[in-house]
Amino acid sequence: MPQSSHTCERTSAPSPPATNEERWALVLRIAASSSFRRSPRLRELLLYIGRRGIDNALEDLKEQRIGCEVFRRSQDYSPAEDNIVRVEAGILRKRLADYFSGDGRDEPVVLSIPKGSYVPVFEPMGLQRPPPLPAESSVDPVSPAPAPTLSPQPSVTFWRSISAALAVLCVCLAAGSFLLLRSANNHPGQNSSPLWNYLFDAKSRTYLVCADSALALLQDLTNSPISLADYVNGRYGADNPSAPPETRLLARVLPDKQYTSVADVYLISRFLGLAHDVADRVSIRTPRTLRVEDFKSSNFVLLGSSRANPWADLFANQLNFAWEFPNGEPPRIRNRHPLAGEQSVYVPQGRGYSATKTYAIVALVPNLSRSGNVLMIGGTSLIGTQAAGEYVTSADFQHFLTK
Repeated sequence: MPQSSHTCERTSAPSPPATNEERWALVLRIAASSSFRRSPRLRELLLYIGRRGIDNALEDLKEQRIGCEVFRRSQDYSPAEDNIVRVEAGILRKRLADYFSGDGRDEPVVLSIPKGSYVPVFEPMGLQRPPPLPAESSVDPVSPAPAPTLSPQPSVTFWRSISAALAVLCVCLAAGSFLLLRSANNHPGQNSSPLWNYLFDAKSRTYLVCADSALALLQDLTNSPISLADYVNGRYGADNPSAPPETRLLARVLPDKQYTSVADVYLISRFLGLAHDVADRVSIRTPRTLRVEDFKSSNFVLLGSSRANPWADLFANQLNFAWEFPNGEPPRIRNRHPLAGEQSVYVPQGRGYSATKTYAIVALVPNLSRSGNVLMIGGTSLIGTQAAGEYVTSADFQHFLTK
């Protein structure tokens, strides 16, 4: 096996940050490149985001404002119904990546627009790219350690763990996509339950929101919770100088990965079966493509606990039961007002698919404007969410509701 090399080199002083004039000049060069010359609307979006970002006009970088200013939408248009800004921003991110891997590969500064935000980020070339995984070392473990590097690097064992975890998530996505295609038509029952009348109708749009497995993985690995506010603002600890280097690197890499589980894809396929009569009014979304404003209209099905789907925190105050994630202990559910014979805390027994007992919260609450409804299904573990979702979408549950 190849040996990993360890060198100690003298590093040059870091480059000073680019001035606003240099940043704007970069934006203009990108806009004039071959990637943007034939896309006037995308060019206008780039110039708008670049100028407002440089001027720190963050209020102008909200989805609603961009839709009005760049795409000429009316002042009262709903981003939840018209996702043109999110779609075009996704294309813009790809074009920027293409530019810096092609015409702009010699640029000293890189412009990016992190997912989940429309605020541009200017970084010196190279800093925004994670280093390659270190090669496996064949050095005898009892031999003297090699010369130290100037910057501590994550261990090979650490990277093996991360690679294995991400590989599992990738497999989940691939298998889940197959499962969704195969079972979308095998719906568990007709849309006849009173519950589904609250979620699926011919007038309102319904969003099926899977869990963000990358977010849950990041919190598990770093042992640091990420609040809804930090999730929305894209703050994952990447700029925390006191955090270990591997934590900061993960906080930069994982937010760009949109992973979910086979269990969530399976449950979404069951919901699609229940909504087959109004399938054209149902959309599948990931948590990072949503905004608070989205929850003021439409119906939602949120899969996963608040740890994997932080939007559940928007409605936490309406619930009698709450998820808790104590450090070093299994997740649990708190019963805020126990009735006679009820426990105050529900703690699962065992972990993962070997658990002998697990718990989940199922709750139906109104959306933020009370114009629609939100169904939340989240367990203390993935298997808890899956079990609860299977029961809720089963014929037995529909029969129970119609008794």
